[in-house]
Amino acid sequence: MQVRRPGIRFVPLIFAAACGTSTVCDCVAPSVAIVGRVTGAASPVRIEARTAPSPCPDDATAAGSISIADTQPDGTYRVGVPLPSPGPACVVVTATKFDDRPVVVTRRVEATITTMPVTGPQEIRVDVAFMP
Repeated sequence: MQVRRPGIRFVPLIFAAACGTSTVCDCVAPSVAIVGRVTGAASPVRIEARTAPSPCPDDATAAGSISIADTQPDGTYRVGVPLPSPGPACVVVTATKFDDRPVVVTRRVEATITTMPVTGPQEIRVDVAFMP
């Protein structure tokens, strides 16, 4: 026997209508977009991005929660991380390629986080290069 739950399917419509009339961006979870290009890798690369307090720590594991994405065929990537407190921050990007054996490259970039703009997440560019 199938149980119907009336009203559940209407929740997204109400939420979408409320977002359409809002003048402040409160409908999207606050985040920062980490974008970049990976060079020196022929296959797709796994990207792990996180933020940590500034100055950048020497150890990538000291950073916050990880957000994961894979590179596109052209080597670019875009991954969102939860919006940290505005101000100085360290963005840690770890790229792993799996050609013959796993090879890992980590890059740390000092950045200044702004409040969530109405137009969408702030973008921070972090390019990563594998050595031949």
